[in-house]
Formats: sequence, structure tokens, C-alpha cells
Amino acid sequence: IEASVKYLAYIKLELAKAGMEATPANIAAAYNQGEGAVKSCKCIPPGEATVYVSRVTQIYKQLSSEIASLQSQRPF
Repeated sequence: IEASVKYLAYIKLELAKAGMEATPANIAAAYNQGEGAVKSCKCIPPGEATVYVSRVTQIYKQLSSEIASLQSQRPF
């Protein structure tokens, strides 16, 4: 887990160096396709990366909603 978090931080830094916004979608695309592919087109590459980012975004939103729901139920 620690190595994955470090890699995601590295991707975020590399995108920022390239003048790109380090959005979750851009980071996911760079994780899937490599930061070079995302930096070279300054976008989410079409094809497989688009499908991957869509799926990751969907899961992220679902988990965020579930976490918020659980937090609102906490007694303290």
C-alpha cells in the first residue's frame, strides 16, 4: 500500500511539472497508461484509459458516498 501511495504522489508531481491539473481522473489515467502518455497528449488518452478512468471514477463516487453515509451514522 505504501508503495502504491508513493507512486500516486509521484504521478501527481509529474503531472504538475507538465503544467497539468492533477485531478483524480488524470492521475488514474497516468496510473493506467503511464504518466508519459498523459503528459504527451495533455489529456486522458482515448481507448482503454477512458474506460479505466470511468470505472475508477464510478467506484470512487460509490465508496465516497458509502463513507459519508457511515460517518453521518456515527454516534460521536
